[in-house]
Amino acid sequence: MKVRWTMIEKLRKELRELAEQQQRRDRVEQEIERLQQEESALWREEYQIRLRCTQAAGEIAALEQTSLRSLYYGLSGRKAQLLAEAQVRLREAEAEQRDIRNAMEECSLHLKGQEAARKGFGDLDRRYRETFCRAKELLVSQTGPDGAAARLESAIGELDRTLREIDRAIGAGGLALQAARRAAAELEDARRYGLLDLAGGGMVSGLAKHRKLDEARAQTEALRARVADFNSAMTDANLSLHLGQDRVEGFVRFADLFLDGWLVDWTVQRRMNDVAAEVRETEATLRTAVGRLESLHRTLTHNREELAGKLERLVLGEENGSAAPAVG
Repeated sequence: MKVRWTMIEKLRKELRELAEQQQRRDRVEQEIERLQQEESALWREEYQIRLRCTQAAGEIAALEQTSLRSLYYGLSGRKAQLLAEAQVRLREAEAEQRDIRNAMEECSLHLKGQEAARKGFGDLDRRYRETFCRAKELLVSQTGPDGAAARLESAIGELDRTLREIDRAIGAGGLALQAARRAAAELEDARRYGLLDLAGGGMVSGLAKHRKLDEARAQTEALRARVADFNSAMTDANLSLHLGQDRVEGFVRFADLFLDGWLVDWTVQRRMNDVAAEVRETEATLRTAVGRLESLHRTLTHNREELAGKLERLVLGEENGSAAPAVG
């Protein structure tokens, strides 16, 4: 028993050292980010100075060459003054360019040093996780299945399983929502073509309406399948959704197409309105259910983080009751 506690204390010391190294690494990474931002700003500033150099050199070349513009400035007595001013601007810009390039070189060297320092830390996170797992396993074996570490580990494992189930349900709910929106859009198109057909659109509008009816029926069947998947994923959450009858029967389609009967037309139109209402209701129910799942996921994630923090403090010996017993 004493040997195990000695090993646990040794691992705790190693964990504290690794945590300190992680803090130093984090500071190095912050410095790297700052230097990268500074380097980007220096590059932008150097580009603007380079433009000024190019502009001043161009003005000097234009004044020195034989041209109508140069001749005009020479006759007016302004050439010497303009040339001197351009040369001053060029010298100033070149001096600024040298300074900025020196700053860029210094920043680059500092950045390389910090990147080398970060590389020297190695894979600290992996080493911390592995050491933490060894210390946790020893602590659990030392305190037994009824100890605080074992209970916390069990609770975290149960939360992880629940969160995975909720993730699956949220994914299935999202797919069902997409299917509901597609079905609603197809039903709306079919309804518009149906109204056009009732207004005397003729054979063309009738064919278009029935094509849209087939597409709407396919989408509602796809919605039914997605809702079934969602129901399956929601079993552990004790929630379920059910769609009512949403098929447009084949005999109605054929009678409408060939007999052109007003009663059958209105039957199809009324049925489409009913199905559209069912789809909208299903979409609203799905949205509410997915929202509840997302809220539950956030709550359980927060609970898991709290338990994980408590377990970490326990393993590190920072929680009451986690220290090795005194040996007298």
